[in-house]
Amino acid sequence: MFFLIAAFDRTAGFAQVSLDRLDLDGDIDSWFQQINTNVPPYLQGIQYNIIGQTRNQHQYYKSLSWVEGDLTFSGREFHKVEMLYNTYEDVLVIPNFGVKTSGVPAILLNQAHVDAFSMYGAKFIHLQDSQIPPPGKGFYELYYEGKNFTVLVKHSKLKDTSASGIVYKDKREAFILINDIYYDLVNKKTLFNLYPEQKDELRKFMRNNDVKFSKQRQEGLKELLKFCDEGQKEG
Repeated sequence: MFFLIAAFDRTAGFAQVSLDRLDLDGDIDSWFQQINTNVPPYLQGIQYNIIGQTRNQHQYYKSLSWVEGDLTFSGREFHKVEMLYNTYEDVLVIPNFGVKTSGVPAILLNQAHVDAFSMYGAKFIHLQDSQIPPPGKGFYELYYEGKNFTVLVKHSKLKDTSASGIVYKDKREAFILINDIYYDLVNKKTLFNLYPEQKDELRKFMRNNDVKFSKQRQEGLKELLKFCDEGQKEG
């Protein structure tokens, strides 16, 4: 069951509801409707407990700390929304009532209505239709979007339990979408096989710009994709 968080959060930037202006003797549904006019739709969700997490071992993208980002929810854009992206469970959560104290449950958003969100300079889109990469439906980083292809990255975490404790290891899977078909973008050979006519030029570009697929999140890799994309456009 979903519950509604009233807009009394001083950090959310929404006006509080004056009780003097509410007709408490009337229809209770009407009373809730009056409150609902001041509440952004994403504040509807269920309680979500963040437990068993530490600064160094957690299930979240980049950090266990709340971070401000942009959120597209049911087609509407909201800015400076504090959130956490759980890559182990592939869900997006926000603080409950603006309270970020340990022990206070967070809010698990209605994931079906989360269209996209951005944090740490990365944009994530929600793929829910039939055209999805092998990992299945869920959130994917929109790593590169060009005229001839798109590159998506699936972020997840692997849980390793041992006598010394629980360790979460980051996992990244990249996919390149060309003509409605997804290909695993494992290494440079993927691009060479997809664009054999550009193989020599791609090798030269990688050598001159020190581009290596083993290096995570480098701008040089995006420049390589752009170089390859523009080469296709010109051809």
